[in-house]
Amino acid sequence: MILRRLATALRKQDWVTLLIETLIVVRHSRRDRDRAVMILWHLMTFYNSPNSTHI
Repeated sequence: MILRRLATALRKQDWVTLLIETLIVVRHSRRDRDRAVMILWHLMTFYNSPNSTHI
């Protein structure tokens, strides 16, 4: 869906829409990356804690 809007904006040479859509994609990518980093950090601290009973 987002690629379709980007392609349409590019064909119409609607640079403002193209810029806004690109910024939205970048923002979502960063948010997803930040969430993944946070989950990994929590997992690492859980498994590295001295009270952890993992195998």
